[in-house]
Amino acid sequence: MLIDYSETVPELEKYSIVVSTRNYELSRQIAEKARKENVKFIYTETKGVSGIYFADLGEHQVNDSNGEEPF
Repeated sequence: MLIDYSETVPELEKYSIVVSTRNYELSRQIAEKARKENVKFIYTETKGVSGIYFADLGEHQVNDSNGEEPF
């Protein structure tokens, strides 16, 4: 479902993941709200031929007993 929002953070609790392409500040507010409500969040932005991608997919677990690179 596409939510068109401009300057306010939408209600997120009924979604399992939110993707934002809005400006950084608004996307940051959405990400903070998504984390509080346990909703996965993806942010992407492009500028010409460059772009960035950020994903907050919630809690994760690292199973690394010694911290060394695997062979």
